[in-house]
Formats: sequence, structure tokens, C-alpha cells
Amino acid sequence: MSPTDMAIVTPMVVSINEQIWIKVKLLGAVREIAASGNWNTKIPRLHGQYNLNHSRGIQYRDNVLPEWTGTLLVDGGPDLEGPPDLTFDGTHQGVFPGDTRPIAVFNGWK
Repeated sequence: MSPTDMAIVTPMVVSINEQIWIKVKLLGAVREIAASGNWNTKIPRLHGQYNLNHSRGIQYRDNVLPEWTGTLLVDGGPDLEGPPDLTFDGTHQGVFPGDTRPIAVFNGWK
């Protein structure tokens, strides 16, 4: 699966010479999250018994790719100092243990 879009979050207010971070999420087609797990699972996951096909009719969907590895080039012009690329390596991404979705925070720009 290849990304079709991305969501990027950056700080709204930055001081002169303050180092900033960016949060990046790579998006694709909307997909349903299959039901699994149980109500007392200690580790957060997209899967859970109440996510899909429950009597209450709750159904979660996600448009973040389920997994993706690769590198994005950063072109912020001559005034942006920092890393020239963002690498999703398949291990340091996601928002909880075992999450392989391409969601990551990158640091080091000014």
C-alpha cells in the first residue's frame, strides 16, 4: 500500500532559534478495524471486542496505512535547518507498542 495523503502537525508558535518537531501521519484508504481482544486488554490497540460487530453497532475505521516503510524528502527552502528526510523504518513508529502504522514524531529543525 502506498500513501495517498499525509497529515502533518507542527508547533504554532516558535521562538527565534528554537528547535521544533513535526508529527507526520501517512494516510490511505479508509478501512474497517476487525474485532479482536477483550475488555481488559492492558495495551491499547486498534482492535477490540467493542470495535466491530457489537450489539451496540460501534464500528471503528482508520485511514492511516496499517504499515509502511520508506523515506520522505523534506524541502523547506534555504531557511529551514534540519534533517533532509523523514524515515519510517517499521520499528520506531506508531503510537503504542506493536503499532506499525506510519505515525511518527521527528525532531531537529530550526
